[in-house]
Amino acid sequence: MSVSSNNFLIILGLTIVIMLIKLALILSFYIMYKKKKAKQESMPVFMFAMWFWIIGAFISRIFLSIFDFMLTKFDQTTYTQPLNVLIWKLGFVSAAIGLIYMLWVADKVLMQNKFKGIFVYLMIIGQVVLLVYPVRVGVAADFQILNYIALISSVGLLVIPVIFIMLASKTSGEIRQTSIKLAIGVILYGLAAALVGDAVIGPLMASANNPDTIQVIMYFVSTGLKILGLLLVTSGAQKFHM
Repeated sequence: MSVSSNNFLIILGLTIVIMLIKLALILSFYIMYKKKKAKQESMPVFMFAMWFWIIGAFISRIFLSIFDFMLTKFDQTTYTQPLNVLIWKLGFVSAAIGLIYMLWVADKVLMQNKFKGIFVYLMIIGQVVLLVYPVRVGVAADFQILNYIALISSVGLLVIPVIFIMLASKTSGEIRQTSIKLAIGVILYGLAAALVGDAVIGPLMASANNPDTIQVIMYFVSTGLKILGLLLVTSGAQKFHM
């Protein structure tokens, strides 16, 4: 995926906006934690898991921003350089760590271990494979396979909304409403990430008369969906009680 100089600055600006929102949400969870600690109350384990996931997503965005805007500048011919590959892997693994913990809590606490940790183990295996998979310099196919491994190993992002939908079907009142809110939030966040992935945006740009315009529109839509998803997830997590 190529990026014009104007689009580069726009995408950088949108990325900074997302990072600032993630940081603000992390701080909001921290303030809530301090308030509960002052009252000698413990933070609900699921709320802590969501906080941990957003921290992982924030750290991930730092690594991926270094990869996108400093090391490669969206030049795909540089993706397979050893340092670039390492930073990219660290970005995905740091996001996965938070997701793995949230998935473990959702299964263990919300579903009473219904899935027996199967999806957690699959994600852990996926991250190990991602870390050790070799990418040869100049071999674009190796980096593409790495992308597929990352995509498959992110199965937790699909399982978590399923868990909340199942929970909503078995509950009522505030728990039901909050579960639906959390499910929609996670789905929107995952959809937002997918929209700017090469598998989606690449073919759209290739078939468009004005690919730069399509690229900017997709990044604006993705940013809007991410913000909405994060706000729904944070609001739901802070109100969720079982």
